Order: sequence, then structure tokens, then C-alpha cells
Amino acid sequence: MLLQTVPESDGYLRVIAEPTMLRDVAAMDAQRHHATEFVLYPSSRVPGASLSGKSKVALRGQSTDQKIAWKSVIEQRVRSLRGSLDIYSSNSDLSSSSASAIVI
Repeated sequence: MLLQTVPESDGYLRVIAEPTMLRDVAAMDAQRHHATEFVLYPSSRVPGASLSGKSKVALRGQSTDQKIAWKSVIEQRVRSLRGSLDIYSSNSDLSSSSASAIVI
């Protein structure tokens, strides 16, 4: 499970989005406009549906090394759960997206 959180002033973490189950991640796009960004595409529950127009989880590392490390860990976990993972390349700029999260 991938859980996006932000730290609160009292030291607790606040969940900012619905959890993304790694078994539901069907594709990843790592060739982005920003070198530290990658996007996960959860699979549709509808058979035969495409990934276009579906929800996506945009993540950004603090460095390219961090992006590569997180991308590798997520790929390994998804492949161990699903057996496969599609890789996409779109170069779309998601920097203004509210769905973007910094991975630390």
C-alpha cells in the first residue's frame, strides 16, 4: 500500500489521499518533464478499459537518485504482486497538479 501523508505541527502524520494499493498499479511513467517525477496509474476495475482519463498518482523525489530508488522499489513490489507492470513515457508537466506529492 502506498499512503501519502504530510507532517503536522504536533508531530503526527495526516493522510492526504486515498491509499493506493500496489496490486492495483498497472503502469508507471518515469520519463517526465521534471527529472525527479514519476507517475503511477492504478488499473481500472472495468475489464477492457484504458488508462487514459483514469486517476493517477504523481510523485516527485527530492533528487533524481531518490526518484530512481523509489521507482525501483515500487516496480519490484508491483511486479511481485501483479507479475507485470507497463511502462509509459509522456513527458507531461504535472508541476501544477494537486495530485503531486514529494517522496521523502
